[in-house]
Formats: sequence, structure tokens, C-alpha cells
Amino acid sequence: MILRLDQFVSDAITLNWDQFKVKHNQHVIVLIPPDNTDSSTIHTAEFASGPPASRPPITEGYRVGILQKRSDGHTFDCSLTIGRAKNNDIVLRDIEVSKVHAFFEHADGWTIRDNESTNGTYLNGVRIAADAKISLKSSDTLKIGPGLSAVFFSPDDFYQFLRSPGVRGGFE
Repeated sequence: MILRLDQFVSDAITLNWDQFKVKHNQHVIVLIPPDNTDSSTIHTAEFASGPPASRPPITEGYRVGILQKRSDGHTFDCSLTIGRAKNNDIVLRDIEVSKVHAFFEHADGWTIRDNESTNGTYLNGVRIAADAKISLKSSDTLKIGPGLSAVFFSPDDFYQFLRSPGVRGGFE
């Protein structure tokens, strides 16, 4: 499921952490607009200080992919799928994204696995080998094909990211 970032910003501003995590307790990926594929725009090392002035503000072009299974189910019951086909858990409408591009799995922590995609999946700038299962950490950057960038967030880091001045400033 993909939603607009602004749908989460107002909750992060008005709700305290306990209230927010009840409403939004899933891990997410924040999808960066294609015209701004530089993931440093939302680098998360220092939430409180905000982004440097040279970075553009985060605005309505950003989307949030929630890491949760579709309610109607599909053939990959143990994995969350991401790709171009309409039956993926996270659908990315980009011709350079494979139909079933990659899989997210959760056991002892979140992992990502490329599905032998044509244009590759990258974690922190390094291409993931086909079918290699790679552990994810909050704030890791992903590249799905050549043009789509995203940042993986735990619920608590997502909350801090949403409350940072660089994000709030784009929506106030």
C-alpha cells in the first residue's frame, strides 16, 4: 500500500509517540520522487538538526510504502512483494521496475531479496545479488531499478523523521 507522506506528518505533529505507534506500527519505505532521486534529501542521521539549507524541502511528492500484506492475498504468502504488477503488496508504476522486482521478509528482522530483476535492487549503493537475502536496518537507502529511490524506516525512526524540521517545514 502506498500513501502520501502528508497523511503521516499531521499525525506525527499532533500525536505523541505512544499514540502514533498505536496508529502506525508498521515499518515503511519512504519513496523519493523521481525528479529528486538523491536520498541524502532525507538522510536521517540527525533528525533534530534538520537537513542542510542546500537540500530541497520534503513536500507532497514523497510517498510512503507500508510494509504489510495485502488483505486479498497472493501467491507469495510468506513475503511482501514490491514491483510493477498490480497484485504486489507495494505497486510501483515504473517501466524500469520488474513485475515482481523484490521481496521483503520479516522473521528476526526485515530482509530484502532481489527477484532476479532486470534493473537490479540496491542497498546503500551496492547492488544486491539475485536471490541474496540481505538484512535491513532503519535508515538504509534502497534503489529499485535505475530510477526509484527509497529509505527504509522502523516505526520509531519514521516518527522522528516526520517530526524533523525538514519534513514539517514542507507541509506547514
